[in-house]
Amino acid sequence: MKLEKKLLKHLYFLSFLSICLYFLSSCIPYNRPLSEEDILRERVNLYWDKKISGDYDKMYSLEADVNRNRLQLDDYKKVFGDQSKVARYNIEKVNIDSEKKEAKVSITYEIELKIPIPGLLGYKKSLTTDDIWLFENGNWFHVE
Repeated sequence: MKLEKKLLKHLYFLSFLSICLYFLSSCIPYNRPLSEEDILRERVNLYWDKKISGDYDKMYSLEADVNRNRLQLDDYKKVFGDQSKVARYNIEKVNIDSEKKEAKVSITYEIELKIPIPGLLGYKKSLTTDDIWLFENGNWFHVE
């Protein structure tokens, strides 16, 4: 009788322990490796977040070599900083061509114009663009 009670206590304890471990394991997040698209989306978000905050130095560092060879940082700041301010954006679609190491990212964004344009109330306008990104030097970089 005593042996049965001890065995039953152990069985209850092991059952309780296994239930606790099961629930604990479901609470611990599983960090799956990032996919190629996840990595690209992180870079695109970083680029557009810097565009919103006006951090043109960081934006410039996310440009592909071809863009940095074409424009020096001071000229780059003039091109992006003069006419409008991006208020918000949304990544609509990502298409990656792994063979070409190129991606097309469709983005919808809203700008606040610094220069008044007749017919635009509040100087806000929604636009769409297809950004081109290249995979070079082990990461994704903005081209267009």
